[in-house]
Amino acid sequence: MKKEKGSLNSFDPAWHILEAVKLSGLCMLIAYLIYNSVWGVLPAIPVCVLLYRKDVQAAKEKKKDQLTVEFKDFLVMLAGELNAGRSLETAIIRLSENYTGTGPAAALMKKELLVMAHGLTLSRTPEQLIREMGKRNGIKEIMDFAGLISINKYYGGEMSAVTRRTADGIADRQMLLSEVQTMVAAKRLESMVMVATPFAIIAYMRLTNPGYMEMMYDTLPGKLVMTVSLSLVLLSALLTDRVLKKLK
Repeated sequence: MKKEKGSLNSFDPAWHILEAVKLSGLCMLIAYLIYNSVWGVLPAIPVCVLLYRKDVQAAKEKKKDQLTVEFKDFLVMLAGELNAGRSLETAIIRLSENYTGTGPAAALMKKELLVMAHGLTLSRTPEQLIREMGKRNGIKEIMDFAGLISINKYYGGEMSAVTRRTADGIADRQMLLSEVQTMVAAKRLESMVMVATPFAIIAYMRLTNPGYMEMMYDTLPGKLVMTVSLSLVLLSALLTDRVLKKLK
């Protein structure tokens, strides 16, 4: 299924280029420090592929958080339009034309609003379009707001008050999430230092006493020891990453 333009799965080509340069450099560094051979790039390739997938997922999560914050700002503006007596449909169309968000995901939010405004011209309901936006970007808060619109239409109520309360709820959750992410970032930095330490030690020994490492590069037992050591370092990094993901 083709993704809508503006989904979280789209990335600037420059981002992919920078990732390729960064991971290529990492492959060559592993080949130099662990195997002292160009052929050492081969076992490093799977590592770089895994890191690339991890970076893509992290970038998506970052964009998702930014779009959630932008959606909260949109709700505040939407509540103002509804307080002025405009219908939900009219308010969305007006905001799609005049949206002036300032956050990192403002352009993405603008595209999503244009998609919604176009859908309204095809006689689709606001809750359908907002729910699709939430599903397209994997954001639960947006899908929940679509459900609130349906409930409000069925039972009646003041839509502007519902909208503002939803915006306040998102702001509270984002504040809590920011505190958790700060704590996780500190732990992630500690894990990165621990993973980098063995490579730093090898680099130090190669610079100060190159002959000390020759046995590890020129003999089969030495190569096996280096491979096992690399595997253990990567395994510890994966386990640490899994634990930190659960904290989030």
